[in-house]
This record gives sequence, C-alpha cells and structure tokens, in this order.
Amino acid sequence: MTRKSVETYPLELALEYAAGIIRTHGYTSKKEKAQSGKHSTSHTLGIWLTNSATPNTLPEDAAKAKEAEAWLLTRRSLANSNRHHSYQLSDFNYSICNLVNGGYRGVAPGMITKSDFGFVACVYGTMDRAAGREANRAEATESASSSEYMGSVKKRAEFFVKLIGKKYSDNIGCYIYNVRDRKGNLGVFFSNDSSLADINECFLAKMTPKRHSVNVYHGGKETVFNRIKVVENVGKPS
Repeated sequence: MTRKSVETYPLELALEYAAGIIRTHGYTSKKEKAQSGKHSTSHTLGIWLTNSATPNTLPEDAAKAKEAEAWLLTRRSLANSNRHHSYQLSDFNYSICNLVNGGYRGVAPGMITKSDFGFVACVYGTMDRAAGREANRAEATESASSSEYMGSVKKRAEFFVKLIGKKYSDNIGCYIYNVRDRKGNLGVFFSNDSSLADINECFLAKMTPKRHSVNVYHGGKETVFNRIKVVENVGKPS
C-alpha cells in the first residue's frame, strides 16, 4: 500500500509567521480561543502557511525566527548530550526542541507538518520563560556567592532568619522553606506545616543543622535544618 504523502513546511518560515502573528495579535492558546472566540495562534499559523491568507511579516520577524531556530538547536543539542544524566525534558519541551529534527512526524530536518503548528506557536513563550528562569538563576547565584554554613552539624541552636522562599513539593510531599540570616547565609528545611511563616517574615527558631552542602541550583553553601520549632515570629521588616 502506498503511503499518503505528508505536506511539509519550512520551520524557519513557520517561526517567522508565528513571530508576525504574535507581534500583531498577541499569543492566543486553544483554550483562550474557546473562551474568547478568537482564532488561536496555531490556527492562524496554519492559515498563513497553507497560503489561505497573505502573511503580514516584517524583517524583525525573520530575525526573531533565526534567533528561535538557533535556540532550538542549542536546546536540542543539550538535551541529546545529557539525556542519560540529570538534564530531563518534559514531553512538551521535548517536542518543542524536536522541531529542528523534523517535528512530531520526523520528516526532513528543518521541515515540519501540521502536527507541529501548535508547538511552533509556543516557541516564543517557551523561550521567554527559559530566559526568565536563567535570569532568576543568575540572580540567585550572585546572591548565594557570599553564603557560609550556619551553626555546627547536629548541634541544636537558635537561629534568627528571614523566609525568602516557600513552596509545596509533590515529589517529597511537604513544604520546602528557604531562609537567610542577617549575614546572607542560606538555609533550607522541610515541613508538613504551611503556617510556620510567610514570605519575607523574620523569625527566631530552634533548629538542628542536619548537614552542610553546596546547592546544585545556585552553587552556594547551604545549611539543611531539621527539628524546626519557631520560637518567635516578628513579622516582616517595616
């Protein structure tokens, strides 16, 4: 049986059109399309690529497309070289990076099919989020550069700290509390109790340094505490 040929489109052109659509109309997801009645970005991209409408692009859109394609190649290369290590991609991000290799259908490199229109429409938002994460990481790395360890391991003591981060982790099933003392030294502890403190509140707590380690995210020295007992919460600085 002869396989039906698949219509393909140049990735760089699709990225250029997507940049023009987003510049003109903003990004509209399929979910937002259902709520607003507007065409989704991926739908409009399909219309432009299939020549059902005259594309409205500028030279800046072509420049953004080249930048996006270079970013995809870099991300794809990084994912391939680290696929057996700690660098893991979600299915969504894997599909985004895989665009340069022929997309979902695995057609010729640099080409895509209709199955990839939705992923192409998401490239610029994904790039922006990645840039934001890198900026946050750079800021965290700079902030952590002067951090030293707090207290002595296994020696319980009182520590006056400020809460700089709190989030619930589904992986470990509890809250992760990130703290910093007056000298800029960083610490972390874990608790099922979400009410120990709120972000930017300062508190005195009896804690036991469980271990001293270098944080893999920001590269700074960090003290991991356990047996947490808040003695006094003095609130946020005035």
